[in-house]
Amino acid sequence: MEENSSLQLNSSDYYDTNYDTIEYVITTYVYKIVYVIGLLGNIFAVIVWSRARVKSSPVKYFIAISVADTLVLLTHALENIHQLNIQGLCQVVHLLFLAVQCFAILLVLGLSTERYIEICHPLGGDKLLTVCRTRRTIVFMAALSIVCSFMEGYIWHVDEHNMCAHRANIPSRILWIYGMCVLGILFMLPIFAILIINISVLCKVRRRRRTHSVAYSTSMVPEKLSINAAFLAISLWLAVSELCYAIVHLIQYFVNTHSDFFWNVSNLKPRPGQWHTYNSNSVPLLLADLVTLASYSVNFICFVLTSYTFRKEIRHLFRKKRRHRGRL
Repeated sequence: MEENSSLQLNSSDYYDTNYDTIEYVITTYVYKIVYVIGLLGNIFAVIVWSRARVKSSPVKYFIAISVADTLVLLTHALENIHQLNIQGLCQVVHLLFLAVQCFAILLVLGLSTERYIEICHPLGGDKLLTVCRTRRTIVFMAALSIVCSFMEGYIWHVDEHNMCAHRANIPSRILWIYGMCVLGILFMLPIFAILIINISVLCKVRRRRRTHSVAYSTSMVPEKLSINAAFLAISLWLAVSELCYAIVHLIQYFVNTHSDFFWNVSNLKPRPGQWHTYNSNSVPLLLADLVTLASYSVNFICFVLTSYTFRKEIRHLFRKKRRHRGRL
C-alpha cells in the first residue's frame, strides 16, 4: 500500500512539475510574443488597407477584422493579468472579450455572405453591395455583439477574496445553460454558416473555371480575385480555429478535467513575471487556447501570402515614404 501511495505521489509530482514548466513558459513568454506579433501585424494591416486605393466592401471588412482581432488580443491580455480585482473593470473586460470575439466571427460571416452574393449572384450584387451599406452593417454587428455579451458582464464580479470570479449566487445549472447557448448561438452557428458559404463559393468558382463563363471572366478581375483569395484564407482559418476553441470549451462541460490526462494542478501560484489565466487548468486546453489566440495574430501573414492587392498597396505605401523623404 505504501509503495502504491508513493508511486501515486511521484506520478502526481511528475505531472505537476511538467505542467508547471509548460504553463510557465506559455503564459510568461509565448503569450506575450503572440500579443506583440498580432498587435504590430494587425495595426500595420489597418494602415495599409486604410490607405488602399481600392475602395470596396471587402476592404472595409478587412479593416474591421484587423481592428476586432486587435481588440481580442488586448482583452485577452487584460483578462489574463493575475489580479483583475477592480469592480467594474472585471465585468467590462470579460464583456468586451466575448463581444470582440463575436464581432470578429460576425465580420467574417458578413464578408462571406457578400462574397457569396457577388460571385454566385453577380447581377444583383452591384446594386445590393455598396460601401455605405457595408459600413452600416459593420456598426450594427458591433452593437449586436455588445448586446449579446451583456450577460457575460453580469456573471463576473470581484468576490470577497478580492478576485475576479463567477458570482456565487448564480446556480451552476444556469451557468451551464448560458455557456451552451453562447457556444451554440454565438460560436457554432455562425462558424458552420461560414464554412457552408465558403464551400459554396469554392464550388461555384471551380464550376466557372471549368466552363469559362462570361460572368466568371468579368467578375474575376485580378483585384477581385486577390481579395477573394484573401477572404477565403482568413475566413477558413478563423472558422476552423474558432471551431476548435468551441469544442475545447464544450469538453470542459462534459469531461472532468481534474485527471492525470489533463495534468491538472489546482493550486499553482504565478511566478514573478508570469500571467495567470483561469482557463489554464490543463496543458491540452492551454495549448488549444494558444492556437486559437494565434489565429487573431496572423491576419498580416494571410494578407501577404494570399492578396496581390495587399502586397501592391504595401509597395505603394513605401514608395510614397521614399518620395516624401526625397523631397525633404
